[in-house]
Amino acid sequence: MKKLLLLLLLPLTLVGQKQVIVHITTDPWPGETRWVLHADSLYGNILGDVDYGHYTQANTSYTDTLYIPDSLTDISFVIYDSYGDGIQSPGSYFVSICSDTIVNYPNPSFTTGLVSSRVIPPCNGPPAPVGACVPATLNINLDQFQSETTWEIHDSTGSLIYAGGPYSTAPDYQPQFESVCLPLGEVSLTMYDFYGDGLAGSLWGGQDGSYYLTQCGDTLVYGTVPNFGTDSTHVFVSDSCVPPPLVPGCMDVDYVEYNPLATVTDSSCATLKIYGCTDTTMFNYDSVANTMDNIDSCNYTLILHDLVGNGWVGSRLDIYQDDTTEFVMTSGSNQTYTIQLTAPEEVRVKFFVTAQASGTALECGFTLKNPMGDTVLSVVPPFIMPFYTYVGMTYCGNECVEVVSGCMDSTAFNYDSLANTSLSCYYVPGCISPAYLEYHIDTSNGVYTDFNIQDSCNVLAAFGCLDSTALNYDSLANVDNGSCSMMIIGCMDPAAYNYNPNANIQGVDCNYDAGCETGPGDPYWLNDPCYAWVIDVDEYCCENEWDTICQATYDYCKGTWVGPLLTRNAVEKKLIKITDILGRPVKETTNQLLFYIYNDGTVEKKLIK
Repeated sequence: MKKLLLLLLLPLTLVGQKQVIVHITTDPWPGETRWVLHADSLYGNILGDVDYGHYTQANTSYTDTLYIPDSLTDISFVIYDSYGDGIQSPGSYFVSICSDTIVNYPNPSFTTGLVSSRVIPPCNGPPAPVGACVPATLNINLDQFQSETTWEIHDSTGSLIYAGGPYSTAPDYQPQFESVCLPLGEVSLTMYDFYGDGLAGSLWGGQDGSYYLTQCGDTLVYGTVPNFGTDSTHVFVSDSCVPPPLVPGCMDVDYVEYNPLATVTDSSCATLKIYGCTDTTMFNYDSVANTMDNIDSCNYTLILHDLVGNGWVGSRLDIYQDDTTEFVMTSGSNQTYTIQLTAPEEVRVKFFVTAQASGTALECGFTLKNPMGDTVLSVVPPFIMPFYTYVGMTYCGNECVEVVSGCMDSTAFNYDSLANTSLSCYYVPGCISPAYLEYHIDTSNGVYTDFNIQDSCNVLAAFGCLDSTALNYDSLANVDNGSCSMMIIGCMDPAAYNYNPNANIQGVDCNYDAGCETGPGDPYWLNDPCYAWVIDVDEYCCENEWDTICQATYDYCKGTWVGPLLTRNAVEKKLIKITDILGRPVKETTNQLLFYIYNDGTVEKKLIK
């Protein structure tokens, strides 16, 4: 690294304090620039110090303000460039005290230094703070109308002690950080907007701005109401910084009890971390471990998005972790980078735009994914916020190993080189599943076929009857299971006289007994409709005998009778005898069931009381 410097020796003759303003216009490499203001002589007490990286925007004008006591005899202004090539054109810088330019160096090659011995004139600008002051920072998050914004800080007497803005050359939404030193007591901050809409950029299709004033780690002013009109005044108290309270705890990261918020060590560090796999479902679970052994870094995928596909035109994306990495999109709708990030650890991402690229910022976006495909951060166009810090947490997985079950014997047919947990090994392949046609168990050579393999068990067995003449023949079956049922034709009605309990096909007429004296089926079965009609109209034909008159009546029903229909002469009905239930002849008596038998063959049952 080459250090280049410019010295300014200034005899101070005025009483009180004087305002020193350092103006820097950056070149394309703003992060290389740094300056120091020393008291009395080169490398004396530091009055003002701007570190590398304070300037973040290329080709942008910055103003830094500080105050020096007039008791100093001379001061030294030293400017550095970390790369060693100075501030390249069109960059420049100049220094003024009390509004009088002491150093004006538009040619920033750093080849020579300038020394001024002129007497510093009286200050005509705002007076410096009187007495003790406490450093503070005013953070202004601009909207897209940055040239409208100005501000003032007044002390308790109403005297102006600081003023700033407008920020005409700043890109849209760029945060501004103004370092001030405030007197003790009541102080007021007034924000101005000459258009009258405050920082309410959302009224015009953009993003709202805000502002905050912090001192000693506390926020004294919250400017979170963007539409404040033409001005907004906040009165607050500037006070000395009070050291934060001590937080006792374990400050050793090697212990389980480690507390990142602790500020003083106590005796709580008790359990030393033992790293290992703490997941009980994993192959390498370590019952002794108390801290998961995480993978400490991995390659992340960064995808830059552009709605129009013409690149970012001067905008850039910075990723902060251990180092700061810048990314830009040159062309296309998506551009992919592979970056290595540590884990588990916070990662911060910020999108920067220049004044020239402010109008195209809404076209931009980004996505950050870990190797497992999990999205850590993603902002799709047109919702990205320039200069806003997006924060995510990285994760690269852990050292746990999944359980892989399989045969671990390299001589076996089903050996699995990836297995870490043993399963059964098979040595003679074959189909041993009876659910398949290829089912086979061969023990003829003394080796049992014991493994199902693909190209081995191919056709699923379909069990059923394969006899096409059988009643239950199954055309889809390919294995006969002995279930064939052969056809048996017969009467299948249990109420029929010729019922066949073995029949499975109704292939014959069922015959039904009329219960007549002539016997079953003599001369006809009840299911003969003419026979049923005859015994219904002439009971004699069923209860006595089937005579000529019965047959003539039947033929008449069938339509084959020729001639007049025969009629049955009435027979005088006479009682032949009386019997008891055992058929023994008895006389008529009371309270006994008796049977009365007549000459016409009829029988009557009577119970006389």
